[in-house]
Amino acid sequence: MAIAGHFHQRAIAYPIGPGSKPNSLLTNLICQVSIPNDAPPREDWNRRGSRETVLTAFGKWRFPWLDIPALVERTRDIYEFPLVDRDPIQAWTFGRVTLIGDAAHPMQPIGSQAGSQAIIDARALTATLLSRSSPLEAMQHYESQRRPIMSDITLRNRRFGPEAALQLVEERAPDGFARIDEVISRQELKAISTSFAAAAGLDVEAVNGRQSFVPAARAST
Repeated sequence: MAIAGHFHQRAIAYPIGPGSKPNSLLTNLICQVSIPNDAPPREDWNRRGSRETVLTAFGKWRFPWLDIPALVERTRDIYEFPLVDRDPIQAWTFGRVTLIGDAAHPMQPIGSQAGSQAIIDARALTATLLSRSSPLEAMQHYESQRRPIMSDITLRNRRFGPEAALQLVEERAPDGFARIDEVISRQELKAISTSFAAAAGLDVEAVNGRQSFVPAARAST
C-alpha cells in the first residue's frame, strides 16, 4: 500500500487482484480532498465521479514509483463518495441484541481500521458467549470491553490516526525536503505507529500472543 499527501489531500493505492494483462495488477486508487464547509450530499457510494475532477486535483502527482495521473487515465470506474463517521454512542446492547462492526462504530477509513475492528468485535463477542451461560450477560460484558476502546479509536481516526505522521511532515516541510529524517525522526514515526497499534489492540506482540477462543476442529478419521 502506498499513502501520499496530508490531511486535506492524499492518495492511497494498493493492488486488489491480478490485472487483465500479464504482469499487471488490478489496483484500487483513492484520491481524497477536503471540501468547503457546505452541507455534504447524502451518503451514496454508487455516485459516479468525473475523471476530469480527479485530474484537476491530482494531475501533477507523479512519483518515480507511482504515476497517479496515468492510473486515473486507465481507470474504468470512478466513484465519488463522502468520508463519514458517527459520534461514539452510549450503548451497543439492547436486550438480546448487540451491535458489532460499522453498526456499532462507523468511523473514517483510516489505517484500515473499520474492517480490522469488526473482526476483533466478532472475536470478543465469541469469547464472552463461550465463557458465560447467560447470553445477556455475555453481550453486556462484550460491550463493556469493546465500546470504550472503539470510542477512542473513532475519535483518533478523525485526527488521522496512524497516518498522523503525514500531516506532521506537511506542516514542518510544506515546500518539500531532501531527507525525511531531517523533518521527522524514526523515533517519532515509531511512537505514532506504536501508540495507535497499542490503542487498537493490534500491536504485533499482542496479536501473535493471543490464543484462539474456539478450539480447532479435529479432522475426522
